[in-house]
Amino acid sequence: MILGLDSLLLNSFSSSIPDKKIYNIFEVRGNSTIDNLHLKNIEVLDADIISSTTEEIYGVDTLLLANFENTLRAGNYLALSKPIDKWVIKRKKVGEFSVKTLGSVDSTTFEYTDYSQGNKQQYEYQVYPVDIDGTEGLAITTITSSDFYGWFLSDLNNTVVYKFDMEVNSDSIAINIDKKMYENFTKYPVFRTGKRKYHSGGLETIPYELNGVDINISLELLKLLEDFINNEDTKVLRNSKGEIFYVQTSDFNYKYMDNIAEQPYTISFKFTEVAEV
Repeated sequence: MILGLDSLLLNSFSSSIPDKKIYNIFEVRGNSTIDNLHLKNIEVLDADIISSTTEEIYGVDTLLLANFENTLRAGNYLALSKPIDKWVIKRKKVGEFSVKTLGSVDSTTFEYTDYSQGNKQQYEYQVYPVDIDGTEGLAITTITSSDFYGWFLSDLNNTVVYKFDMEVNSDSIAINIDKKMYENFTKYPVFRTGKRKYHSGGLETIPYELNGVDINISLELLKLLEDFINNEDTKVLRNSKGEIFYVQTSDFNYKYMDNIAEQPYTISFKFTEVAEV
């Protein structure tokens, strides 16, 4: 998910849909009473604007939202009197109450990529401005979901992220539970269960780097993957079905395709779930 802020230019209002252009100025001319100003990066029919009866909220297509709440101050961020120092990004699943703080970026950065969300799940993102004294302003929110193919393996801070989507094959994912059967002199056996319950499996794929339209399967990438998968750090593993696992990875292997002159390779590794997401 990428959050971005841009600006918009409109020389005048018209009842017809304008041609798609890049704008950088917004100007309102003539006598008018403005209760709400919402600039979107989409085309909206006049009939939809006229029929709207609810207060506008920040969404994925919003460029600027100004609700003028009993004040002439307007813009996407309110309730701060001093310059913004950073943005704090938080996230929660739609329909749930638990909010997770993802991180922060400095005031000059208007882009944040979240590699830890589950695929095909709706999330509400909340972006808070924080001024130079540490005061947190009101958040803007947007609801979005991801839709990708393949598997993602990353560290907990999303500083290292690998996507596996070429010739990817996963092993059967086992659910390991603590359950034992005891035979005794009764008609049926007796079972005892413990608290242990975790997933384990493995992946095989052809890793690559994409340079423009060129696919690069380099020895340097192989070394990076070997070091990353063999280290002892907990990682985040996601698949396109929507599952997310905190895992330890092990048993890294690679095999060359010697019948191809470029000698590409496949890699494989095992993963074991070690914590609840």
